[in-house]
Amino acid sequence: MNRQQWFLIGPLAIVLASIAGCDDKAAVNPSPRYVLSATALKESAGGMSLAGTVQPRVTSALSFQTPGRVVSRHVEVGDEVKAGQVLARLDPLALAFAVQSAQASVQDAQAKLQNAVITAKRQRSLAAVNVTSVENLEEAEQSLTAAQAAVDVAQARLRKASEQLSYAELKAHFDGVITSVSVETGQTVAAGQTVLQIAYLGERDAVVDLPESQLKDVTLGHRFEVALQMDPAVKWTGELREIAPAADAATRMRRVKIAINDAPEAFRLGTVVTVSPPDGTKY
Repeated sequence: MNRQQWFLIGPLAIVLASIAGCDDKAAVNPSPRYVLSATALKESAGGMSLAGTVQPRVTSALSFQTPGRVVSRHVEVGDEVKAGQVLARLDPLALAFAVQSAQASVQDAQAKLQNAVITAKRQRSLAAVNVTSVENLEEAEQSLTAAQAAVDVAQARLRKASEQLSYAELKAHFDGVITSVSVETGQTVAAGQTVLQIAYLGERDAVVDLPESQLKDVTLGHRFEVALQMDPAVKWTGELREIAPAADAATRMRRVKIAINDAPEAFRLGTVVTVSPPDGTKY
């Protein structure tokens, strides 16, 4: 190859190599593809159908009424419990010591009261025959009154200490299911700090967010068909009992609650359901 041919072929080779390099980069770093997603609203025979969940109507946050260290917890999320069942316990040693100390104070105050009673009786007898002074009698009566007051205070402290000891056990107030656990064994808790949450099993709602356009002709008492999403053949008809007063600012949906108190056991708390107007009904 002569110099003239080299000068003609060389630049062409460089251009072709550059193009090939660009193709390789394009293969390694393809342009990003943007995908749009949307939530579809299912249309049933009677109108719109939306997904919701079964939720308890009544829930309660449980807490100890005295501070302490949790030494045992007997339930987990999902456990069903009975009214009066012990759910968790605090370390009772400090509380039990407070009870013993209060009992000792009561005994000491009662012993002093007995001595004051005896002294007052003696002074009254002596005063009746003018053997003692009025001052001694008054002092004995005052000591008796003070001793009785000391007994009352000591007994009140004992009742308080005994009450605090009873608070070392956290019990269920009603039959229900545990929906949340906030503490672990060994953790120190403050009085009033939420330890567990319990939901009442008796009253349930199907809770769903509906578009405002679907609620213009709907009022409390309207009936809705509630079906299990996993098994649509399992259905229940409930009545609308609550409509949120305002729509969500972002979705423009309003939360509604449909009572399903007597629904089959399959409608457990947390179950995903599909809510729609009954067949043949349009709202």
